[in-house]
Amino acid sequence: MKKKKPMNEIIKQLFTDLHENPESSEREEKTRKIITEFMNRNTSMEYYELPGGFYYVYRSPKGLKNIAIRADYDAVTCDDHKARHLCGHDGHATSLCALALLLEEKGCDNNVFLLFQSAEENGEGAKKCLDIFNEKIDVIYGQHNLPGFAFGKVFTSYNTFACTSCGLIIRLKGKSSHAAYPELGISPGHLSAEILKKIEGYHTLEKMITLIGVKIGEKTFGVMAHEAEIYLTLRSTTDENLKELEEELISYIDMNKGELKFSYEKIDHFPAVFNDKEEAQRVLDRLDGELLKEPMRWSEDFAHYLKGHKGAFFGIGAGEKHPGLHTAEYVYPVELIDITRDCFYGLVK
Repeated sequence: MKKKKPMNEIIKQLFTDLHENPESSEREEKTRKIITEFMNRNTSMEYYELPGGFYYVYRSPKGLKNIAIRADYDAVTCDDHKARHLCGHDGHATSLCALALLLEEKGCDNNVFLLFQSAEENGEGAKKCLDIFNEKIDVIYGQHNLPGFAFGKVFTSYNTFACTSCGLIIRLKGKSSHAAYPELGISPGHLSAEILKKIEGYHTLEKMITLIGVKIGEKTFGVMAHEAEIYLTLRSTTDENLKELEEELISYIDMNKGELKFSYEKIDHFPAVFNDKEEAQRVLDRLDGELLKEPMRWSEDFAHYLKGHKGAFFGIGAGEKHPGLHTAEYVYPVELIDITRDCFYGLVK
């Protein structure tokens, strides 16, 4: 009879398999296969599909409550168009699988729904997994590793855990002319410069605008620039403030566009992750957590689960000197897997 591998050995191998096979948002075919094959091989849990992922269910003999735990599993798409696990979703998914093994071993008085979600990085995955609430979920929890924070320490918030944000593409179109006769054309240059100056005034956490890029004209030295695109990220602690910020900026451009044609496009919108206070307190009490001093500046599509449903999002420190998320040096610390698993179990048991 073949000897069964120890739990920590198969979990470490799972992490290695996920880490070595990163896939971009909405392209996570191999990732999905690795997780489902692991869960089908090592657990007896029920499997269900969703448009944005899938989930497994641990059915308790008592079934006191229906508790969902979410983990994302997509990777970051880098400038070279390759996917890399620079955010720790490989560790998040591994930790949820580790919870599954713990539930199989120790049991639980509640039904636990282990939600594996795709496409967090582009903000599309959570919206496609909301049908999980057809299972009459009482509460949902999610977490993210936090570089720059004490290793293994839990952090959460009574209200906004992570900021709302959106990408904004500003398009300005004028009139072309020969470079020798600029007075015959209409250039977007002056207004583009004014916009860049304007956004410098938005630098607080309540209303923040970050310049991502600018493109004006082409390298054709006989033709005056007549088209421009400005790429911005807008950010705030509340959805209301973000809407107000967007309206302020669009109104300013519209009033100053003159003869230019002006249009804009919103992309990658993430609502604010706004915790239920009672569930945030449960995280603090059960996991010996600590309140954040201010919301995390980055965004998380877990926000969609908390709109109209009870739940909380929390972070677990990855180490005060650990490389930052989305940097080339970042790798999820494998020592955090067991800690994250135990945090999940502390919330569902």
